Amino acid sequence: MKFVEVFPRGTRGLTPFADSNVKFSGMIAVHLEKRRVEVRNVRRPRRTQGFALMRLLCGGICNTDLELQRGYSGFSGTPGHEFSRCGRFEPALNLLQSGQINVIDMISEVMPLAHARRAFARAAERGVLKVLLT
Repeated sequence: MKFVEVFPRGTRGLTPFADSNVKFSGMIAVHLEKRRVEVRNVRRPRRTQGFALMRLLCGGICNTDLELQRGYSGFSGTPGHEFSRCGRFEPALNLLQSGQINVIDMISEVMPLAHARRAFARAAERGVLKVLLT
């Protein structure tokens, strides 16, 4: 899942599993295995020297995530940017900051992380550009 620093209307204050009694000791993550989507409690990774560890507030499901769920490359694990390079962020950040790109218009739906399975199904629908998990 990717870091997104926008909060579409109505998403502030949402927390995963807000409507349940589930307690987590590490961190929660979407896990793909054998074409299934699960939300798991996983151990927080250790930061490797030269890298940053970020706390995600919400994440989007992209086409690569959908392909991984469908079994691409036999992937099993927590999706991220496994098979691609993002390139330089500065040009994209400049476009966002200048208002030339409005990412909120690209968000088709926002769902709590507890509904990850349904979010993956929604993201696979024709015409849906991005579904955020909060």
